[in-house]
Amino acid sequence: MDVAWGDKLGDESQGQDILGIRGLDQSIEAALVNGITTVSQRGRYLTILPWAVGEFFDRERQTGATVFDQDRLRRFLFRVEYLTLACTVLDEGPGDGSAALGTNTFGAAMIALREGQPAAVPQDRSAGMLLTYFGPCRALGLIGVGEGDEPFRLPPRGQKIWEARNTAMAGSGAQELLKAESLDREAVRAFVPHFSLKRLADAEAEAELLRDALTVPWEPNGPTAAEVADSYARFGETLAWLRDAAERPLRADALLSQAWRRAAAGGSLEGGVRLAWAEYEGRRRLHYGLELLLSAVAGTLEELSEATLDEVMDAWLAEPDLPEILIRAWPGAAEATAQGGTRAVASVPADLWLEDGPPDGLSRQNPHARALAGFALVVAIARQSAALRADGRVRDRESWGEKALAVVDSPGGESFRQTLRALAAVAVQAHLDTTFRKMASGLRCSLRFFPEGRKLRTTGLRTGAGLSGPRLWNVIRVLQDAGVGGLRDAA
Repeated sequence: MDVAWGDKLGDESQGQDILGIRGLDQSIEAALVNGITTVSQRGRYLTILPWAVGEFFDRERQTGATVFDQDRLRRFLFRVEYLTLACTVLDEGPGDGSAALGTNTFGAAMIALREGQPAAVPQDRSAGMLLTYFGPCRALGLIGVGEGDEPFRLPPRGQKIWEARNTAMAGSGAQELLKAESLDREAVRAFVPHFSLKRLADAEAEAELLRDALTVPWEPNGPTAAEVADSYARFGETLAWLRDAAERPLRADALLSQAWRRAAAGGSLEGGVRLAWAEYEGRRRLHYGLELLLSAVAGTLEELSEATLDEVMDAWLAEPDLPEILIRAWPGAAEATAQGGTRAVASVPADLWLEDGPPDGLSRQNPHARALAGFALVVAIARQSAALRADGRVRDRESWGEKALAVVDSPGGESFRQTLRALAAVAVQAHLDTTFRKMASGLRCSLRFFPEGRKLRTTGLRTGAGLSGPRLWNVIRVLQDAGVGGLRDAA
């Protein structure tokens, strides 16, 4: 048997949270958005999916079906999803037509349809709509879990949306179109008002029902009632925050930066939700700093094949040149490498990247520059959050982020090299612990390197770094799709 670390890693899942930190960021954010996820980007799917589920089971009852056929549901939902894509593509009116499911997969077919050629409906394809939008629909009381031959059910809210859409499409021949083997351009155009992602706000009854679902709590039976009410309360505060925002156009990154600036400056953040959004942004930036350090370790190991962490430090500190993007933000970066840890920490400006967040270009620098950028970003977050952590407004969540902050909070009499090494060790240990835990649970290997004695050996997998995308972008887009009042136009 010939087995080695790194065998076939290129075919394995490379993971999305190889530091085990992003989950904490996302859990803070998820509690504020009432079921909207990182992939549920468009509001009209929140009405089309309940309609499609109601339509399928209504047809099943009418045809006398007594046994639930999962494949039949899957095929029907795909047809609805494909028609939604086609209607959005053929919609020549103003508005945002992006984020339609299937855009990349069926791009060529949609181009042909737009040019007048029929678009064959692919057979035996799975729809992404149910997986992507069931969670938000369930949180809003639009779809529920059923039982027996109807594993999905429509609560009163979902039932009203199904009825409203059917009333709007009465006599239009939607059922026949959804059975067709191919889509004709003119036939599809007739359904643009009913399925285009651009047209939700124009469908008055449908949009009004979704606005109610987004802003008015529903009342489930049983012990989840309090949980639903709490979720709506937090979401209501998020909506109030968006309505009060001074930015125009409304942009998630600008809002988050503003929230973090106010928190770091000790400004007023009325309501726990606004402070929670500020904490989310601070932790998102801290996560990026640790990713920069991890990617720097992994990048150096790719160059050396194997090295101890001390040898990685040697490689970083042997590089005298630093990029302008770092020197401009941290003028003392070059001198810091020869200083003690305390002086190096003090040389990082307290307002480093506070205004607009760290620039994307940091992740494209050489490993030694990424390492120093990661160090500087962690130091900046530590200084900006010091008062928040001291008075308990940002609590200790006992995460890897807290371990990183502790390194730079009290560097003591050690050298900069020792402080940098200790910070890099946090990123290394976080990656190893997280990945081994995932592997022990049966998930695929996403190791970027592995320990062998004091040496770390590369697996050759690329290691990137970047700010994680906030769900707030999708919250803004969904609310604006539904025509929720008081929100400015999105960028």
